[in-house]
Amino acid sequence: MATKTPTLTWLPDSGTKRGALYQWRLDNGDVGAVIDAMETRDHLVQVEGDFGVGGKVVIEGSIDGEHYHPMTDHFGGAVAFDDAGMKRTTEVVRHLRPACVAGDNTTALVVSLVGRKV
Repeated sequence: MATKTPTLTWLPDSGTKRGALYQWRLDNGDVGAVIDAMETRDHLVQVEGDFGVGGKVVIEGSIDGEHYHPMTDHFGGAVAFDDAGMKRTTEVVRHLRPACVAGDNTTALVVSLVGRKV
């Protein structure tokens, strides 16, 4: 299991910084490096790529930075993906990260998270 650092792109540019786009490239078993979720709000997550056999990504949040739990959407379901798509998170947490919790040696995913700057 590797911890993958995201790329950060300020939106619309680094001069105005009205929003942030974080992107991680994850393989089976990888965890994304934690981002400070307090810098942005209204988080939307998109996952694309090759899920392989049984591939699954879960978006996890934490208040203390030590214990991580699955985030939920507006319907109370986990923000988890076993296919390409987009979902919003609802909880306010200090730390966010994606985790590729299942898959095979062909699993290769891009997890994108966008949020409005606070």
